[in-house]
Amino acid sequence: MSILIKNGLIYDGRGQPPYQKDILIRGNQIASLGYLKKDGADEVIDAKDAWVFPGFIDTNSGSDHHLYILKNPHQNNFLKQGVTTILGGTGGSSLAPLFEHLPETIKKWGAENFHETNTNWQSFKEFLEVIKKKGIGVNFGSLVGYSTIKQALTSNKSQDLTERELKLFKKILKSSLRQGAFGFSTSFECGYSREAPIREIKELVKIVAEEKKVYVTDLRHPEDDIQKSIDEILEITKSTGASVEINHLQPIKSVKNKYRKLKRDLEKKSTKKNINFDCYPYKVTKLPIYRFLPRWIERPTIKEMAEIVRSERNDKEILEHLKTLIRKEITIIHAPKELSFLKGKKIKEVAEKRKLTQAETILNLMKISGLKMVCLYENIDYEALKEFIFSEPVIIASNGIYSEIPEYKPFLKFIKWASSEPKVSLEKAITKITSLPASKFGIEKRGLIKESYAADITIIKNNEITDVIVNGKSALKKGEVQQTLNGKVLKK
Repeated sequence: MSILIKNGLIYDGRGQPPYQKDILIRGNQIASLGYLKKDGADEVIDAKDAWVFPGFIDTNSGSDHHLYILKNPHQNNFLKQGVTTILGGTGGSSLAPLFEHLPETIKKWGAENFHETNTNWQSFKEFLEVIKKKGIGVNFGSLVGYSTIKQALTSNKSQDLTERELKLFKKILKSSLRQGAFGFSTSFECGYSREAPIREIKELVKIVAEEKKVYVTDLRHPEDDIQKSIDEILEITKSTGASVEINHLQPIKSVKNKYRKLKRDLEKKSTKKNINFDCYPYKVTKLPIYRFLPRWIERPTIKEMAEIVRSERNDKEILEHLKTLIRKEITIIHAPKELSFLKGKKIKEVAEKRKLTQAETILNLMKISGLKMVCLYENIDYEALKEFIFSEPVIIASNGIYSEIPEYKPFLKFIKWASSEPKVSLEKAITKITSLPASKFGIEKRGLIKESYAADITIIKNNEITDVIVNGKSALKKGEVQQTLNGKVLKK
């Protein structure tokens, strides 16, 4: 099978000015670049007046947290965004290794139908083999999650690891990394890693550095003390020498100036310490609904928190806390199957229909969903966000928003921003979704349009994604998804 892309303006991912050449694809690779004849090609794509990019890479997709890679293997929402490669396992939660059952950390993200899925794997290697056998529409790789392993080792208890457990954790982590995981993730925002001692994290991240993989994390309670949270991550980085990515570092309105200072500090440190951070061009934060609860209710498992919420004795205190949040818009983007009709609804309109206050509505939804809902919370400063988006160490990632609501188009919106900003060069901006994440995570032979590289290509015309090629085969053709499973399972 061969495809010839003619007449397109190529942004090849190197950060250099674009050029006009034809691209010949044979099999799953880019065979040649030049001024080529149509003769002999099985398929010809006329890319006149179009931009041609390497396929986009989403390092914070969230797809595995909601089991989309298992329930929706075609991954059409990603393809419609021009994304050809995704990484899972962020937020301290991964689908492997599994020991007995679904980690509680995955259930927190609303994966309530997991029992319907045949989880016939334990090790990281076995998990990747299952995905490969089932097939997938985009390339997929994964990190290994701290909370996933710790939950199994401590039998769902929130406690520091014993020396014996830490030794076993190190063995499991090293094995998973050697079986192909691209790195190791924690979440200081919530879950089992929220209260993890730094000593414990350092010991584990040392292994990540030794294996030349990436440590991925987020901030601990960013609205409380951003600098303290960042200092914590920098301490881990300094003592281990690990390459680090900080997830969804979006400038929160209430502390935007602190975020601006933080950005400047990270820009100075990023080259020396190999630190990157990711964000997306929307003024919303994606949050599981339990994150709206008062801090004192937070527990390692969703079951524990749901029991507290369903106990009416705490209603008054919870409602008082929720009243402080409703000044900002909240939209439901994920709900259990029986509440799926609420998906895409704003809390304000649900409250009006039910003749309740917004605070009462949120509490009611927490109770009936068992906290298994995810929302978008409009708390990001838009002007500061633009400064973040084009910061040199930034990688653009979706945080899984468009896997829930297709009208959110972070990658396409980012390109529109970059092409309309006079002080920004599109050719350099495009590296943030192509060669930079590929280089950061060691995703081989992707992220560039280059001979012998994998033929992952995205074509944009008139500000719309028209064609996407995954491993040399058309996955999106003239805007129509082809329902293909051309993706590969990636390892490092």
